[in-house]
Amino acid sequence: MEAALIIATTLDRREREIESAAEKNRKFYARHISDDEIANIIFNETRSLSGAGIDDARVKIAHAIINAIASPHKFPKMAPTKANPPPVEKGVHAACIAAVQSARANVRAGNDLTSGATHFNFRRNNTDKTPFQGHALKTTVGPFANSHPTDELPASGIYSNTYE
Repeated sequence: MEAALIIATTLDRREREIESAAEKNRKFYARHISDDEIANIIFNETRSLSGAGIDDARVKIAHAIINAIASPHKFPKMAPTKANPPPVEKGVHAACIAAVQSARANVRAGNDLTSGATHFNFRRNNTDKTPFQGHALKTTVGPFANSHPTDELPASGIYSNTYE
């Protein structure tokens, strides 16, 4: 009887340790990112992009960020959560806020336009379907014009992609 009590106590203690570790893990991975901060990320990531479908791309990016926040996996790198849009870009920032609101409404309705994507990026064409950092492609929207071209992202032909 005494041995059974010791085993039960040991198992109970081990169970509590596992639950404690799981709770610490949840707290570690819990991202406290407000909807305004999500909108700022989207603004910082997409402010130079324009064209048909940009609103759809922003909603899908919002879904990917919301999914990443809830994911127990390592949080992907993305633009800063702070933004100070100049007056000329206030409309773009408002569109990013609307994208987050739309994504939240989709989530409440049980819809995820990205089927669980937690990553996103921008590519210079629509022919590259290779995984991004090992994550399979979920959605692609574009092409977009880019008002701030770089060697990696030229002035046109930019696609917004989400990944699992």
